[in-house]
Amino acid sequence: MNSGWLAVPVVAPLLAAAGLILLPHRPAVSRTVALATSTGVLGLGGWLVAETHDGSVLSHDVGAWPPGVAIMFAADQFSALLVSVTALLVIVALLVPRWKGL
Repeated sequence: MNSGWLAVPVVAPLLAAAGLILLPHRPAVSRTVALATSTGVLGLGGWLVAETHDGSVLSHDVGAWPPGVAIMFAADQFSALLVSVTALLVIVALLVPRWKGL
């Protein structure tokens, strides 16, 4: 496994939000980008849950700095589950207005 994927649940929504700020206001495009980003994060969260189900902890030091100085991303089973649940809640929150006809 490439531990560089651990930063994606943080970086992907930030990049999507930055991209949407630069685009003109289009609710349909915004909703689609947010839904696609959240679906990707949900998939990654599910994969992280599967990778950490045996109790292992995945970690990645950002920037190739020595340990203790670098920003460290880590995922254990609980944090992977929180990423998955949060992404699922965002997806539901994006789809409910569409189901209600708003």
